Amino acid sequence: MGHTDLPHCPTRKMPPSASAVDFFQLFVPDNVLKNMVVQTNMYARKFQERFGSDGAWVEVTLAEMKAFLGYVISTSVSHCESVLSIWSGGFYSNRSLALVMSQARFEKILKYFHVVAFRSSQTTHGLYKVQP
Repeated sequence: MGHTDLPHCPTRKMPPSASAVDFFQLFVPDNVLKNMVVQTNMYARKFQERFGSDGAWVEVTLAEMKAFLGYVISTSVSHCESVLSIWSGGFYSNRSLALVMSQARFEKILKYFHVVAFRSSQTTHGLYKVQP
């Protein structure tokens, strides 16, 4: 039995030139990332309605969301002690990554980052944020 005959093998072949981002997008396609953008921006608006305006906030874009998630994933793969290490002058600093997004912008996106919408009717069930 060849590996392609197995019942749960991947069915999509990637070209040899495929990048890590190409593989990532097999698991997290743009429609999922766009939802993260929508939910993050919505949460930022709701948060500011309740607690006051944040003059430094600008709505996040799809490109920024991809960069944001890239930072988080790359620092976890590199075993950084903090995602903020990218902007430090230390061992884990990464100037090329730091030039893509400022630390202040990263922290703003982190503050408002949301994947699902809050619904008051769902708060009674502890797993409402991870269930469809």
